[in-house]
Amino acid sequence: MKRILLVGFTVLCMSLSADYVKVADLVAAKQTDLINAANRLGSFTGNPTLGMMLAMGLGGVGQEFGLGAMRQDKPLMLAFYIDELAHKNGVFNDNTARAVFFYPTSLTKKEYLKSNPGAKDVDGVVKNNGLTMSFTPKSNYVCIVPGGSADFVKKAASGVDNFAPLEKSQVVRINITESGNKVVSQFAAKSTGKGSKINEKAINIIKALKDVTISIAVGEYGVDINVSYTGSSNSWWDSFGKKTISSSEPLAFAGNDSILACAYAPESKAGDWPKLWGDLMSLIAKWGFKTNWQKIETKGTCTKITLDYFAFVDYMNKEGDSVISKLDKDGKLAVLSAEVMKLFESDCKLSPAEQSVAFYLKGCKSPASAQKRFNDTLPEFSKKPCVMVGVTSLYGIIKSVGGMLLSTSEDKNLATMKAMFAALPPATDAAIAMVWTRTALRHNVTIRLNPSEIKGLYTYATGLMMPAAFGGREEIDESVESLDDED
Repeated sequence: MKRILLVGFTVLCMSLSADYVKVADLVAAKQTDLINAANRLGSFTGNPTLGMMLAMGLGGVGQEFGLGAMRQDKPLMLAFYIDELAHKNGVFNDNTARAVFFYPTSLTKKEYLKSNPGAKDVDGVVKNNGLTMSFTPKSNYVCIVPGGSADFVKKAASGVDNFAPLEKSQVVRINITESGNKVVSQFAAKSTGKGSKINEKAINIIKALKDVTISIAVGEYGVDINVSYTGSSNSWWDSFGKKTISSSEPLAFAGNDSILACAYAPESKAGDWPKLWGDLMSLIAKWGFKTNWQKIETKGTCTKITLDYFAFVDYMNKEGDSVISKLDKDGKLAVLSAEVMKLFESDCKLSPAEQSVAFYLKGCKSPASAQKRFNDTLPEFSKKPCVMVGVTSLYGIIKSVGGMLLSTSEDKNLATMKAMFAALPPATDAAIAMVWTRTALRHNVTIRLNPSEIKGLYTYATGLMMPAAFGGREEIDESVESLDDED
């Protein structure tokens, strides 16, 4: 662990110069909050020992460098910098990047030197094992820079107070500054080369970002993944998300059994999904494929798309595969692929009107409606104006599809898989909900996995990873192969 961390920092900080700009920073919650989050995750999964194991491992980071136990009342922090001249000229390599690690140590400089005989105090900083450290008595942090000069480390240490505090329930947050986005766009431009309109458009979109913040939080309603960003005025980012959904219950149309339901406001640039799906089905039908395994129903601005998995598999086995083989043999498969990509490009533009779309899988049932699952998972957004909302359940899909496949087979080799699925918890309330909002030029996207979703996915994953619980890894593999053979 020590070697991995040391190499990682050293690669980023081979040489340090006097002038630099901050491009990103990372803040991890203080130890007490990390332990609370770990324990909460343990309660979500239904396995309290998971939280205990996570909590026990959180305090040992600094021990790798002999920094003593991490103080429980301060967060871990990491800042990334790049040489100012390199930043202006777009020259990025190991010699122009730098990283600064702030560790909330429980040791004073004197105590550290005493417990690390190889460490030396040079020009007011401590050097040991290729690391240069500055102890800041006021904040009880040690500022660490691999291979850094004494002057730079002292200057970097003065930035210990330049980190925004974490919000409630956040366990980690990464912030990329406007300078950082410039670095990304410059690096992308050098990597992709010139001449591609798509690449140039993507690079210009990145350039128009002022800052990006990504965070993970563990709260009472589940685990949140949040992405927020600010776009420049009159840029591509400013052109969408200006209108909000008018309906107070935009997912109510989907009812109970959808595997994915979403709604989005006019001009959200989410794409015209119903048109895209209809055009896609018409296109593949023109090339000789049947589409009787799906059904699309539109009423006003609401569209329901139902897929029949078994009919699709049956068709592909009997006819579809031969159609693909013939197109490939005639050299027309690439032409079809190009037409599909062109279709996506044309239909994934500004949505002409407010739309609601739901996907269904024939045979999948859910006792809870899409609107209820969204409201229960993201209650703080249930009455707020939103650009886009959506709800699905990866666990619900796994449980439903797996159950359907197993129920249609009499293969004795599937006994282990059937036992595993029988032991899975109900997917009644499981949900992954998404919301997109905008305030002025600031966009915010939140994805939340609720406790039922977390517990279901954890139980399913441990069922696959812990063969002792279900009769052995080999038997599970054979069961999966047996299902594949039947398809």
